[in-house]
Amino acid sequence: MTPRPKLIVALISVSLIVASLVVAKGRAPTPNNDRNAIIDICKLVRDPSRYAGKRIRLKAVLVENRTPRVDGGDTYLYGHGCRGSSFTVVVEFSSEESYQPVEMVKPDVHGNVRLNVILVGIFRYSGSQKYGHLDWADSQFLIHRVEKLKALY
Repeated sequence: MTPRPKLIVALISVSLIVASLVVAKGRAPTPNNDRNAIIDICKLVRDPSRYAGKRIRLKAVLVENRTPRVDGGDTYLYGHGCRGSSFTVVVEFSSEESYQPVEMVKPDVHGNVRLNVILVGIFRYSGSQKYGHLDWADSQFLIHRVEKLKALY
């Protein structure tokens, strides 16, 4: 083999190696792209458009009022670190099965259930649509599964 064909073979080999590394890198999970990452609700509140329509694992405080009311009884989420935010997230359960872990928790003396939770579900946000009874909430989290919960009282 003359020097010129050896050079071409070497360049093609290097190009194939680089191409395979680029493809492999594109498939590797990254912290920003990992579907199993837990998103803190304060991160979601700061950038709701980023998570709109996505299935995520969400860490938050869930509040459910079990005292009968005409208005203002929707279950909602918030975060301790972002309580000053006016952004609101109402909750909907996708099935009775998804609600069952919350249902099992006894309410406090005021009829409220307050839980630290990790939830799996779909975050709904459009920037213009409102959610909940009387359209009071900026967004909605549709819960498919309660992964973890701990009562706060």
